[in-house]
Amino acid sequence: MSKLWIKLMLGINLTVFAALFLFWGVIEQHLPTYYYHAKFNKLKRVAEKDLDDPEVIRVSFPYVATENQFNLKLRDALAKDKVSITKLWYIKKDIETLPKGRAITRNYVQPKTNHFVLTVIKVEENEVKFYATYLSSTREVLQISRKFFTFTLAFPLLISSIVISYIAFKIIDPINALKKVAKDVKNLKFTQCSISTGDELEELGNDINEMSMILEKSISNLKDFLSMASHELKTPLTIIKGYTHALKDEVDEENKDFFYNVIIEESEKMESLINKLLYISKVDQLKTGKDFATHNILNILETILKKYSVDMAEKKIQVDIQGDMKLNCSKEDFKVVLENMVSNAISFVNYNGKIEINLSKNKIAIYNTGSYIPEENLKNIWEPFFKVDKSGNRKYGGTGLGLSLCKKILDEHKLKYFANNRAGGVEFIILTHS
Repeated sequence: MSKLWIKLMLGINLTVFAALFLFWGVIEQHLPTYYYHAKFNKLKRVAEKDLDDPEVIRVSFPYVATENQFNLKLRDALAKDKVSITKLWYIKKDIETLPKGRAITRNYVQPKTNHFVLTVIKVEENEVKFYATYLSSTREVLQISRKFFTFTLAFPLLISSIVISYIAFKIIDPINALKKVAKDVKNLKFTQCSISTGDELEELGNDINEMSMILEKSISNLKDFLSMASHELKTPLTIIKGYTHALKDEVDEENKDFFYNVIIEESEKMESLINKLLYISKVDQLKTGKDFATHNILNILETILKKYSVDMAEKKIQVDIQGDMKLNCSKEDFKVVLENMVSNAISFVNYNGKIEINLSKNKIAIYNTGSYIPEENLKNIWEPFFKVDKSGNRKYGGTGLGLSLCKKILDEHKLKYFANNRAGGVEFIILTHS
């Protein structure tokens, strides 16, 4: 039995008890007054319209003005109906006011029966009309109501307990399912729950299921990412370690310079990999709109191409830039995107090849001649550490993080992007919507 179930049962049952006892208190306090006024109003209504009512005593007799004769005739009229009312007596002053159309109301305590008698008397066309009704003792009424209330209290409490128990179960059962999933997620067990309540609990269950799936995928991706990052870092470290040990032996100057160059090159690759990892972390924390402004894309590209002019000259690459455009973006981040795409084009363009860059109103296209990317890999190239060349060939010096970094930045800019094979080479396209 759960703590929440106990709290619900106690809380709701105590509320029901409190409401019933409050109702009982109102009855105890106000029932006598209500009962008295209800009976008196009914009697006055019967007297006013001279109605027949089985609960009302009705007698009449000729009007006389003397006090003794008036009360004697009233008692005789009541005696004929076998009615006796103790202490019933009208004084001369009251008797004399009756012919003026005034009705007199009285109530009399009956000592033997401990009841009240409510009376109304009036005169119409020289005839006295008397109406009376018995009023039970309010103490007796309260005693009866208490017994009835006590007897009937058990039934609604039993029904309410059953209903509350059922409702509590319907609430607590899905909560327990959510609790189990939350505990499993805490222990890195990404389970699911099935809740079909058609309300907010079901919506919460669906959200938690989605959260569990996203966390499972994210942690799996993180593990893969760390594994691949470790592998990418281990390779240059192994090379550096090997050549460092070799330098401890006696080697000629020519080989020594080669070893030093390899160590420097591999250190630079490690530095590049670490910088890209740090930049990916930075992009993950980037908020939409951060330092966004309108920038000239052609100017950024010209700066990048100037940086790689020596590499392009070595491969005798012909570069052709067409068009111009401005884009609302983060200059620092978008420069990283363009530099990675230009760097890829330079790495994979064939000797004496060509790079074409086209800038239009809503598109940036970077094309290079050379080998195609296999169709099945066109979507995978944006994943971290993915390399089309599975042989481990290191001649291009790539880390497999460049396009992954581009993906994160372009997603942050809410821009569409893709790569495709074009006649004689590969083209990367960014749709700018500008």
